[in-house]
Amino acid sequence: MKRIMQLTILVILALAIPVIGFSADSAVTATSDTDLFGIFKAVVPNVSTGLFYSVDQKQLSTITCGSLASKETSIGTFNLDAGYGSSELAVGAITYTTATIERLGVKVPILKEIFAKIGYGAGIDGIGTGEHRFVNGPQVTLGASIKF
Repeated sequence: MKRIMQLTILVILALAIPVIGFSADSAVTATSDTDLFGIFKAVVPNVSTGLFYSVDQKQLSTITCGSLASKETSIGTFNLDAGYGSSELAVGAITYTTATIERLGVKVPILKEIFAKIGYGAGIDGIGTGEHRFVNGPQVTLGASIKF
């Protein structure tokens, strides 16, 4: 039964990506071959740090994620994130950007790029130990957009 639950969650996450219609916001759009700074800006993902709760192990872990792709919709921004966490954890998640400091009315330029995301992820724990375990659960992250 546990194996069926794991496969179901993986299938749901795999099918959700094309259904939501992710488009890579980080596509390389350099204006010339020598525009290395433009390429750097285009490929560096937005990074966020937060908490991941493993439903299977009932364990809370800290995680650091990078946003691989995002999609603006009429109800907000959906993201495809991948990252790593404490206790040798690798996780992928579909997240929703719930709030940005700019939406809350803050006008300080350096602070307006801060965001909060909630989502549901799945991954593998125990990577370095050889005891690989499937994990899944909710996550909450806080991060900042890299703007130059």
